[in-house]
Amino acid sequence: MNAKLKAGIIGGLAGLAGAAAMTSFEYAKETLSDGAKSRPARELSERGGRHDTERLKKRARATGRPQEDATVKAAQSLAKLLTGKELPKDSEHAAGVAVHLAFALISGAAYGLLLSRSKAAGAGTGAALGAAIWLLAEEIGLPMTNLAESPENYSVAEHLNGFMTHVGFGVATELFRGVLAEQV
Repeated sequence: MNAKLKAGIIGGLAGLAGAAAMTSFEYAKETLSDGAKSRPARELSERGGRHDTERLKKRARATGRPQEDATVKAAQSLAKLLTGKELPKDSEHAAGVAVHLAFALISGAAYGLLLSRSKAAGAGTGAALGAAIWLLAEEIGLPMTNLAESPENYSVAEHLNGFMTHVGFGVATELFRGVLAEQV
């Protein structure tokens, strides 16, 4: 198998594992909060740890209603683009999870390809990957595409949560990538 293809596949699989680790972290935080039994808040945990989710989790716990975060908004936009129709309400959560996982897969694959060209890109055991995704996707990309509010509309705690969650994603992705690379 081509070395770059192999690096991309390993990176993509590691990105999925990183997303699973991120979701586990979000579940743990949710379990420790007062809203551990709130299905809408748990659904937000399954869709990632961005700064927009913390505020939405509080609203979900208070109202008991599902909330529309950046992943659901992206899924709705994709559905309209591809089919000309909106997603049914009962499909939004699954579509939001799919968007989150697809982003993790693509990010991990790009990371794997980058590492196949430059080992220096892996410095920091994946922390740089997580920090870069947080900055480029969450802080810049989501507001530019109107999938989240402007960064100044979120508290420092919400930004810190997003940053730490994404650094955790990066570290987990690098750990899994390293293990997979040794096995294959």
